[in-house]
Amino acid sequence: MMKKVLLLVFLIPVLSYAQTNRTTNQDGDFYNPLIWTPVGLPASGDILTINHAVNMNLDIYYTAGQININSGGSLIEDATPRSMWINGGSLSNAGTYSSHLIWVSSGGSVSNTGTMTGIDSLLVQADFTNNGNAAINDLWITVEGNLNNTGTLTNTDSMLVQGVFTNSGSAGVYDIAVDQQALFDNSGVMDISNNFHSQGLVQNVGTIDVGLDFSNCNTQTMDAMFENDGVFCIANNFLNCDGDTMAGSGVYHVGNMSTNLGVFSGNFVFNTPTGGLTVNTGTVGGSVTMGSGTCNLGTTGNTVLDYEIYPNPTASKVELTITNVDYQLFDYTGKKVQSGMVDNYSLDLSELIGGMYILKVEGAEVQRIIKE
Repeated sequence: MMKKVLLLVFLIPVLSYAQTNRTTNQDGDFYNPLIWTPVGLPASGDILTINHAVNMNLDIYYTAGQININSGGSLIEDATPRSMWINGGSLSNAGTYSSHLIWVSSGGSVSNTGTMTGIDSLLVQADFTNNGNAAINDLWITVEGNLNNTGTLTNTDSMLVQGVFTNSGSAGVYDIAVDQQALFDNSGVMDISNNFHSQGLVQNVGTIDVGLDFSNCNTQTMDAMFENDGVFCIANNFLNCDGDTMAGSGVYHVGNMSTNLGVFSGNFVFNTPTGGLTVNTGTVGGSVTMGSGTCNLGTTGNTVLDYEIYPNPTASKVELTITNVDYQLFDYTGKKVQSGMVDNYSLDLSELIGGMYILKVEGAEVQRIIKE
């Protein structure tokens, strides 16, 4: 009996129907034909528009067509953990979506501009774009996968990157591992509360906070490269292995032991408690500056306020889209150079020398300002 039930679960979504445009007309179960106009069972290849509260009462398998959840609509699993497999076709959410598993593969795509919540696992073998809010527990981006986050990722326990991860928004993660063929590109805010281990290519022009240890170590067949043109803070230990490279023109902060067995290249600032490396058997380029500045930015993956800064770069003043909030401004070494309250939607930076600064507004994301 169990085998027959499981077979039915996977047969229902792939029954052969001509492509149909269907729109919900009431709340109810996804596989209830009466909630759809025209009446009928939704099938792979259909273009579905959800404007109501719809229960995912079986797993959904889509190889073609579209599932579009509009603002005000929702698709939420019932009491049984459910799975969505977009194996071609697309899922677009501007409302609310929740399921145990999302798997996107074979040229399929998933995009979110609304809210995704309660996702236990996300497997990305194609394209996943998040411009909204997504709470995802375990996240795996395979070699074929591409995840682009311009919104907010939260609740992530572990992230394995073998493909491409691009973040220009805000992401809060417990552990991150970057494989040797992967690209990890951050221009936003990353809050990694435990460990960050990379064997691939990491590019950072934003801010990254690591709550415990960091390693740039390829133990396979290629060399790891970490290029930092932003701010990278490591609360505990740092390790750069033999043959691997730390580069860029930004600032690094290490809270405890720092070991370099590979190459320091570029013109970055590397801050440690002692102003020097704990162990160095590698190469430190002549343009690298050693310092003892501390990282006290306190970035977070949970943004409360959203605001914009312009013009950026600036020669003197910057305008903000928020006012009457406390702020702190840090230079590239992590030293606080200015603080107070944003007054009349602007900050005066005319007394500061040219360079990169980090603006932290209370209750909001960290942003970079370039002073010309």
